[in-house]
Amino acid sequence: RVSPKTLVTFCTNDMLLRTLMAGDGTLATVTHVVVDEVHERDRFNDFLLIKLRDVLQTQNNLKLIISSAALDADLFIRYFGSCPVIHIPGRPFEVKEVFLEDILRSTGYTNKEMVKYKKQKQQEEKQKNTLTEWCSAQESTSKVKRQRPRSVPRAAEECHVLEGGGDTVFNQLTEKDVNCLEPWLVKEMDSCLSDIWLHKDIDSFAQVFHLILTENVSVDYRHSETSATALMIASGRGFLSQVEQLFSMGASIHCRSSNGWTAVDWAKHFGQTEVADLLESYSASFGFGNLDESSLVQTSGSDLSAEDRELLSTYHHSFDDEKVDLDLIMHLLCIICHSCDAGAILIFLPGYDEIVSLRDHILFDDKRFADNTHRYQVFMLHSSVQTLDQKKVLESPPPGVRKIASIRGLCQILIWILSTNIAETSITISDVVFVIDSGKVKEKSFDALSHVAVLKMAWISKASAIQRKGRAGRCQPGVCFRLFSRLRFQKMLEFQTPELLRMPLQEICLYTRLLAPINCPVVDFLMKAPDPPPAVIVRNAVQMLK
Repeated sequence: RVSPKTLVTFCTNDMLLRTLMAGDGTLATVTHVVVDEVHERDRFNDFLLIKLRDVLQTQNNLKLIISSAALDADLFIRYFGSCPVIHIPGRPFEVKEVFLEDILRSTGYTNKEMVKYKKQKQQEEKQKNTLTEWCSAQESTSKVKRQRPRSVPRAAEECHVLEGGGDTVFNQLTEKDVNCLEPWLVKEMDSCLSDIWLHKDIDSFAQVFHLILTENVSVDYRHSETSATALMIASGRGFLSQVEQLFSMGASIHCRSSNGWTAVDWAKHFGQTEVADLLESYSASFGFGNLDESSLVQTSGSDLSAEDRELLSTYHHSFDDEKVDLDLIMHLLCIICHSCDAGAILIFLPGYDEIVSLRDHILFDDKRFADNTHRYQVFMLHSSVQTLDQKKVLESPPPGVRKIASIRGLCQILIWILSTNIAETSITISDVVFVIDSGKVKEKSFDALSHVAVLKMAWISKASAIQRKGRAGRCQPGVCFRLFSRLRFQKMLEFQTPELLRMPLQEICLYTRLLAPINCPVVDFLMKAPDPPPAVIVRNAVQMLK
């Protein structure tokens, strides 16, 4: 609501953008524009900066102020032509950081899978030896075709026991693959992968794809005797079309076999240059920050002590890093509630599903909390939660109660707050003392191979991690528990990848056509962005739309 007496107008980025679409003259009576949290590089933010920079060239009386607590200052100094910078130091309280290896070491956390892995780890050498034999085996002079069962169920009837399955260690997801699959499925997958590698039987991929699509076999299934995945084998043999198909099915490029090789290493070692180039370009599009945890531990060198490397290796072999470990969070909550001072707990989670799951764990599943609901309050912060319910998180809890909040999660008699990244900068909860950071966020990104936009789990940036840590030190000293290692933090991107570089280019071009002046080509407008997408790719996208 604006009137002639209005002095200050608060609005969202997209609202100001729509106003500017009516013409630059809409800012004729405005002297200052303040864009806050400019580090949140969504498409509306970047489009707004493009428009405002153009307006600044025609309206000399207008002043633009951009602000953020986690700003890539050098980028915006260059973008706005050596603009002045004002640093306003804050006075946050000290926040102690506790990383994953510290949590595992100090709390003694373990689970059934970790115990099982420890018992089997001493047999890992046998798996490495088997893989070495595979890699050094002489190629068959002729392609051997094995007799396959006429139907998948028939294989089940012929295989009641998986021979030798207990004598190997299954890296990352392998053990879970074998334990969750019927023995006949394990035998069939192992047989197909062996034929592909040892006999170059490319036709066996048809059966592999069939089992993945119809029998719930993981696309990253590992051969039980060698730990090699279908992607590694296809890469080593140079089967380019199969590599692309495995990518489209979600195969991970960062998995490592027992000798430490990724699919890229397999391709390079066996001279498959074309496949290696494809793998490296695909890997570059996702950035090193997405390297899986087990791979990070294997390549850590002297960055980790022997004890921490062993703890992290055991933990990551027993848990799917694509998920959030709610059991570990519950373990931390129990420790905080029984041994720490009063204060609200803010838990950062990647999405609504994780928030609801953790809330149900607290309220109904875990007797340590379900039987004492009078001692804590649980709040959820998410865009789908009603505003009235979210406002309650800002209220002080009754005496003796702890608040728990989760953003996208918040937690106090205990207040616990469960939240997504909405709580990084949008609100300040004065009584938060403890932050539990999952390190994950759900981002919309475009898969160039499958040509679809997907909402996928990704690691946050260092800037976001620092913001999350700061929520515990606003009004008093606090503690930030990181559910990721120091090594992972070091490998995170400094800042979040701009949405303009993650969206489908066709979609970006359509947005641009709505916002850009009629006489301004789409390519020229996008090239004005702080981080523009490649011009050639934009032109191709425009031609495709035409």
